[in-house]
Amino acid sequence: MSRLPNYDVSYCGIKAMIRGLIIACLLWLSDVSASAALAETDPVSLARILPQTVYAEEKQGRTRLNFDFELHNTGKEDAVLTYIELRAFDQGGNIISRQQLGGNGSPGPIEMLADKTIPAGGSLYVFNPFPDLPVTSGVTAIKLRIFHTLGSIETQIPVSHSDAPSLTQPPLTERAYIFSGSDILSHHRRVSLNSDAAKSFGMDKVTQRFAIDLTVLDPVTGDIGTEPYEKLENWPGFGQKIVSPVRGTIMEMRATMPDNTMSASGQRVFPDSFDSYGETAGLGNYVIIKIDDDHFLMMAHFRQGTLTAAVGDQIEPGQYLGELGLSGDTAYPHLHIQMQDGADTLQSQPIPIRFDCANIGTKTSNADREDVSPHTGQMIAPCNN
Repeated sequence: MSRLPNYDVSYCGIKAMIRGLIIACLLWLSDVSASAALAETDPVSLARILPQTVYAEEKQGRTRLNFDFELHNTGKEDAVLTYIELRAFDQGGNIISRQQLGGNGSPGPIEMLADKTIPAGGSLYVFNPFPDLPVTSGVTAIKLRIFHTLGSIETQIPVSHSDAPSLTQPPLTERAYIFSGSDILSHHRRVSLNSDAAKSFGMDKVTQRFAIDLTVLDPVTGDIGTEPYEKLENWPGFGQKIVSPVRGTIMEMRATMPDNTMSASGQRVFPDSFDSYGETAGLGNYVIIKIDDDHFLMMAHFRQGTLTAAVGDQIEPGQYLGELGLSGDTAYPHLHIQMQDGADTLQSQPIPIRFDCANIGTKTSNADREDVSPHTGQMIAPCNN
């Protein structure tokens, strides 16, 4: 008789426990359903990440990640970015760096973004706000987390390391100024494919993402050009000697396009025949050098009539090619070079550029460096200069 109450109590306890578990399960399922419903109703999605291959560019003790992403909002309410986080992992899956951009502060670093609103029924194009990581090597994957007022997005991005051959030497024999290099200050790198201009040209990739622009400065004033601007000889870069920076074969070229002229105010004036050169008019006089089956180098804006090579010619590093000019879509005399994975400059995927050896700095510093990835604002020359 004495055991029955204990049995009854135990039985009641078991019933209570089961009832509690059922209630907990129902609550959990309710939460899951609510979360799933919220996820289904979150109208913001990650539309694309560009370029197709995200490269880890290792340079000067840091790793550079250059990519863009586009967010779409199919809802009826604007969404506003509140927090972006990037985590970098090594080959073993270990985290080696974490960066974040949020509202902590007054008003907070998230305000550094030019635009944070993903409009209802529209999209927002964002440049990666973490282009430089404080790690020297080892990044093989990154995880991007994006929070906004209507929800959040998380995505894993594989990271590649370029196997492209480096260029043997800089292409200008004189000490040159890097107007645009391999950094976020380069106008080549940050081109919004969501902009009206990009859409009007039908752009679906930034083929010049890793391009470099080189010119020559007045050694005293640092000017690109001086008055009277109409005289092209007053632009130090005009007529500079250009050599091949690599061994390869000339696949395509143009040498006959007239150079632009300059107005009294220093504004370039296109020749009347500019539009007749079609979709490649912006390149002016140019060459495309095949390095191997997967790597091509395009060099643009040569001076009219100075290109000496011909299609099919085999060329060597240091071999004279022509003179720096003002042909094509350029506002000042400069040489534009870019590496790509195909011969079609308008459709190929971009590849980072490096030099085997370059003399970085002023003539007095004479600092030779190996494996150089040029940075905007640097002075650069061949190692023997």
